Amino acid sequence: MMKSKLLIAALVLIATLSPLAGVAGAAPQTESAELAIEQPHYVDGAVERTSENGTTVYKASRGPLEIVPRNFEAENVVDYGVATDGGGAELSYDREMGQFEFSAEKAGTYAVYFSVERSVSVQNESGNGSHIETRSQRYVANIRMGQQEEMVHMAAGGT
Repeated sequence: MMKSKLLIAALVLIATLSPLAGVAGAAPQTESAELAIEQPHYVDGAVERTSENGTTVYKASRGPLEIVPRNFEAENVVDYGVATDGGGAELSYDREMGQFEFSAEKAGTYAVYFSVERSVSVQNESGNGSHIETRSQRYVANIRMGQQEEMVHMAAGGT
């Protein structure tokens, strides 16, 4: 009799906690990253911003590119990178400048991502008080790099 009561209590506990298991392990929401991107000073023109299939695409002539997030805070980024293989692409973070730097050895389109965690105050279900939860958000964008031309420095008066 005692074992059956324990079994029933355990089943009730599992049934009430199972909906929460999906929330705790849920994948982060994905959103298009809004970025301010600058090309090197020696490159003519600005970076163009378009949208393709719901994802923002930034078109640049050449790198390295300086990237500052606009719809999330750089200090809240817990993971970042280039999801596209090949092309020698790299995304790094300069903590002192508070900005990212992107470079690629070859022309092409590169998917970049930024995983952000932030703490939010959430109202308790009972309506009495609140608690703090960590929310995850993944921001994505595509960077399309133009032809990587070889730059040659010519000395003044040289041929």
